[in-house]
Amino acid sequence: MSPTYPTLETDRLILRVPVQADFDAGWAELHGDAQSMRWLGGAMLRSIAWRSLAQVVGSWGLRGFGPFSVIEKASGRWVGRVGPWEPEGWPAPEVGWMLHRSAEGQGYATEAAQACLTFVFQDQGWTRVTHMIHPENLGSQAVARRLGGRLLEEVRLPAPFDDHPTGMWGQTAADWAADAAGRMKARLRIDLKAAMRDRATGQVRGLRALIAALDNAEAVPAQARHDRYVVHAFGDGSAEVPRRVLTAQAVEDVLRGEAAARRADAADLSALGKVVEADALLAEAVLIDGYLEF
Repeated sequence: MSPTYPTLETDRLILRVPVQADFDAGWAELHGDAQSMRWLGGAMLRSIAWRSLAQVVGSWGLRGFGPFSVIEKASGRWVGRVGPWEPEGWPAPEVGWMLHRSAEGQGYATEAAQACLTFVFQDQGWTRVTHMIHPENLGSQAVARRLGGRLLEEVRLPAPFDDHPTGMWGQTAADWAADAAGRMKARLRIDLKAAMRDRATGQVRGLRALIAALDNAEAVPAQARHDRYVVHAFGDGSAEVPRRVLTAQAVEDVLRGEAAARRADAADLSALGKVVEADALLAEAVLIDGYLEF
């Protein structure tokens, strides 16, 4: 009897177990591209790229998890591989990402990896997750930060990746569960980038306001002891300012408060005959309502 594997879905992506058809749909091209593979051991010959596909599919059968193929909903095209990974000799369980160059810069890595974090923590029972990132790969480091990760230590991967130290980023399941605001802001920033690209000015305004509201809710009171709050150090001498970690309920309260404030202001404007301004605020309230189920 054939095993049944999970399929994950986000607003813009479908994540499913890789199949043979993925090889010519983009897998071979991605793994053979020197620019895309510069941090991952270099471009692969087509025959080696096929073996990497078989290795990933085999991980699902042997371990019960592995990288997913990422499919763009709007077009149906294969855009990359993202997901859990822990081959023999790996320093720790990882969620990693590799995107086709045509799919970069759209927030897909963060969006897909967020879904995979939910999968490994809630469905697989992982107690921690890591991301193995080359010290010069600033783009992936930025993704790891958006996911809530921090640089934990430098490690050596097993051969043939052992010729240089690798940064091991990550977080615990408890940290991930607690940081509801971080996950929400990452989602909002993805949607903000899409709204800016589409020149949806009303959405842009509303999303920026929501991000600012969550930032304000995380702010540590001026009179508080900052050593009681979370500081994200980035390993390069820099760090975020201390912030409070918001629970899911606290994030929901912020969103509901923002929606209620807009509806109240819209009612006041409508009473003054300012219908256009009132409608704009009501549209923002409806936008916020869409984020209340997270």
